[in-house]
Amino acid sequence: MFSQVKRILASALCIVMITALSGCASSSSSLPQHVDMKSIAFAIPLYSLSSANKSESRMALVKTDGSVSVYKGSAMFGLSASWTKSGLYWADSSDDYFISSAGNVRITSHSKTNFQYDSIPLQDGSRIATYHTGLQDKDAGRAILTKPDGEFSTLKFSYPSGANAAVANCGDTLFLQIGDGDSWGVQLPWFEITPQSHLSFSSSVTYFAKDIRIPKQDESALGGSPKFFELFAANNEMSCPSDHLIHGLVKLTRTVQAPSVELLFLASYDMENKGQKYKAITVDGGKHFIATGNYFWTSREGFDAEGFPFINGDTGAFYYVNTKTGVAARLENPDNGDRSIRRSLVATSTRYYVSSIPINSRAGKHSTVSIYSRKTHKKIRTFAISDDFTRMQQDDPIQPNNMVVNPTEPLFNK
Repeated sequence: MFSQVKRILASALCIVMITALSGCASSSSSLPQHVDMKSIAFAIPLYSLSSANKSESRMALVKTDGSVSVYKGSAMFGLSASWTKSGLYWADSSDDYFISSAGNVRITSHSKTNFQYDSIPLQDGSRIATYHTGLQDKDAGRAILTKPDGEFSTLKFSYPSGANAAVANCGDTLFLQIGDGDSWGVQLPWFEITPQSHLSFSSSVTYFAKDIRIPKQDESALGGSPKFFELFAANNEMSCPSDHLIHGLVKLTRTVQAPSVELLFLASYDMENKGQKYKAITVDGGKHFIATGNYFWTSREGFDAEGFPFINGDTGAFYYVNTKTGVAARLENPDNGDRSIRRSLVATSTRYYVSSIPINSRAGKHSTVSIYSRKTHKKIRTFAISDDFTRMQQDDPIQPNNMVVNPTEPLFNK
């Protein structure tokens, strides 16, 4: 999503600590050399929103019994993680972290910026993440390829202020989208990245909101041709279901000035033929899906030939969209609708996971993960995360980011 985002740039904290949250007990010790990954179901990145703790980020590992271990590290605003069959990756401003699927821990010293946008796992077990270094740097963007053995290579690129970056994995080619926040999404430049031993980088195509063409009935529902474009291109939002065809959930509106109707569309970008299409999301009866709320999250892995899931990040309502018809069926009604609940959506080959974490006590006292069958779209169970974790993140000025799921899905291996 394109928005002006406050940059938090802080010095690095080089000490890594662990706080174990289990029942009422807590202890502190160094990051262990080995983690029992068969007992870890989820990882939840945490980062500071307060200048008081701006030099800190954390990684919470949620066990299959709901208990949580939290690892502290140096600054990384927008901390994110990638979990492949090789293992779990994350990085702060001073180090790269990798826990292999066998549980071996590797920490590689790696000084970098402390503002991260996106991360994406690759088929070979590597990871690419995008960063921003600060407005004082002309070539402010960074794409960093990290391999399981700790090797990394860095690509620098020009980056407009107030922009987000997202990466879509299309077979052997990655596409990096750098939204121009200064023009409020009018310009959407895409670049190709080839993840070799050293990254190669080339301009691909630039789309413009003024070139958007939608059917007359959709234009009528907007009250005119779309003049403002918002792409939900935060972590795990862009998908590449086939080579060179990128999908994403977008919001179109006639004007940035209220009052204005905002509608959801499925955007398709053909990176080979340089074309773009927009299919309106509707509800039963053919009515357009009015995008009430600030955040709509989908999952990169959730797109397939049949459709894709998404959640209203403000209310918790959960939907599945049939790609052929464009109809969104509601799988779960909104919860209490408090915007202080941080929600995320993860899709695996067999299931959907929707996390709900109240970031203040007014929003609730319990953090949960709702688990759905990808085949039937029915809820399987609700997983409870330790209330100690909820209290910790409510007491400290930290913000949860998108959850990632253990690819072996240990909750279902018993």
